[in-house]
Amino acid sequence: MGDAKSSQFSSSRTVRIVKLDVTNPLDMKVTGMFLVLQSSMSEYPSTAKQADLKFSDAVMLSSTKMLLLERAAKKVKLIVADLKHATNILDLPISSSLEPEEKSESLNTLNIEPAETSVVFNSVDVLFQLDTDKLEGLAVLTPSVVAFSNDNDFALGENTTNYPSRVWYIHLGKELPLEQ
Repeated sequence: MGDAKSSQFSSSRTVRIVKLDVTNPLDMKVTGMFLVLQSSMSEYPSTAKQADLKFSDAVMLSSTKMLLLERAAKKVKLIVADLKHATNILDLPISSSLEPEEKSESLNTLNIEPAETSVVFNSVDVLFQLDTDKLEGLAVLTPSVVAFSNDNDFALGENTTNYPSRVWYIHLGKELPLEQ
């Protein structure tokens, strides 16, 4: 949110998470809006600007925890975001403004608690090289195994390298906090 080309948003790490009640799929309701902070671009040495970081996919692990696929050039992280103690800003006046994006480094001054995050996988810690920056698919196979897939744009458009579609299986060092 906010134009990353504008100086007031260019270093923003704030991403909004919207919680939906899909009990009745034809009458879905937004029941929450939470904030999560991306990693700092300084943690991605090949990245020139904060806007180059992306959350490409997310998988719910429980009613309050999600697994996020964060990526930028030459690096990928899996991050567990826990909304349990995060501020639900949906009914606050600030929810319709871009102030949280402007003040991502000082959300506490707005009395907003972002989601707690913990890194469960960092691609720089593995012995093989992920040879694509377009990881956009994520699946949890078991509590300790996830799969990534890349987006090769159907071998059209931006895919000038003819890079094939691939899936990588990642064995995590510990189990994810899945809800039973």
